[in-house]
Amino acid sequence: MKLKLIIPAFIIILSMALNGYTQDFSVIKGKVANWPTDTVYLQTMTYHSPHSSEIKFQILDADSTFYFELKNKNLPLVIQLFPNQDLLNLNKEQLLFLNFTKDYYYGHCDKFYTYSTSTFLIEPNTTLEVELTNNQTLKKLGPEVAEKYRKLGAKVLPNNTIVESQKTEIKFLGENTVQNEYFQTTFDLKDKIDNRLDLYKNKPIENAIVSLKKIKQKLLDNLEAEEKTLSPTFYEYVKTEIEFGARLEFIKFLMLTKTSEHFNPDSLFKNEISAELLDIIEFDKDNINPVIIASENYNKYLELYLNFKINVQNKKYIIYNEFSKQKCKSAIRELPEKSNYFYIANQLLYKIRTDDFVEDLVVATIKKFPEGELNDKLMEKYDL
Repeated sequence: MKLKLIIPAFIIILSMALNGYTQDFSVIKGKVANWPTDTVYLQTMTYHSPHSSEIKFQILDADSTFYFELKNKNLPLVIQLFPNQDLLNLNKEQLLFLNFTKDYYYGHCDKFYTYSTSTFLIEPNTTLEVELTNNQTLKKLGPEVAEKYRKLGAKVLPNNTIVESQKTEIKFLGENTVQNEYFQTTFDLKDKIDNRLDLYKNKPIENAIVSLKKIKQKLLDNLEAEEKTLSPTFYEYVKTEIEFGARLEFIKFLMLTKTSEHFNPDSLFKNEISAELLDIIEFDKDNINPVIIASENYNKYLELYLNFKINVQNKKYIIYNEFSKQKCKSAIRELPEKSNYFYIANQLLYKIRTDDFVEDLVVATIKKFPEGELNDKLMEKYDL
């Protein structure tokens, strides 16, 4: 008769602890209330690489709880939770993919009902526990309006009502709730800068620069005052959001402000760019780490920055330069090397490219970055 060796679970756990075992994945778990569906959807907001965004879903347990594991060994992740896939798809398109198109320039409003209250930052190898309460407002439509909405693809209930607004209230549980709650206040960073710059659209640009520096410094000072309550990774992420959020709103101010007696975008690029302007716009391209790579404002800034640099090179104001051979070369020259691969690969994947240079570019990109995480998708799309 063979003896079976049974090792109690606590001995395994003790052995793992003695050997320095640490959790090599992150967890978000919690409970929902007033949830309109029986499912929780999760997506990772990989601003540096929309095609790397991961989508998961889970049927709620009997007690309305959920549990997701995420692999992010060295990269903080921005994640979103939703009650249905329609909202998920809307935010994914608007907050990730539209940044690669000229639509982002004309309608650069990226806030939706659930954005700030269903979006979380989770650091590597940590656990985040939340309670979510879904609140929604329904609107009754007349028969003709209801039918019109249905033809547009909107979900109208049989009794001709539609969800007018939807908001998720959030309560953080477990450790470091101060940090998690602080993150929910960071979504209006760009708004604060944008609103300040908006006051200077009809004034000399020098006044706008002074105001920008003041509001940016105030935001950084507020962050520094909270540093002791925040982890180093979280602190650096929010600092990056502030610094690149300021650059982002300022470059929008330069590129999107209509001609006035004090400012003309056309004349800006025909002349030498002042050192004062460049001091705001430029950044240290050799100091890009995983925390910066994960930042929303950093990645959205790259597209506007690249268009700005092309205009400087051509001495001509164009609000948006379509992807081309020149834009590709400019990206390689102007963007940090760590962002080069993702920028070019995602441009190539966003829609079918028929330009003569594209296939050679795909091959060259894969050859230069043989470990690139989007290489398989590039090869499949371009049948290589």
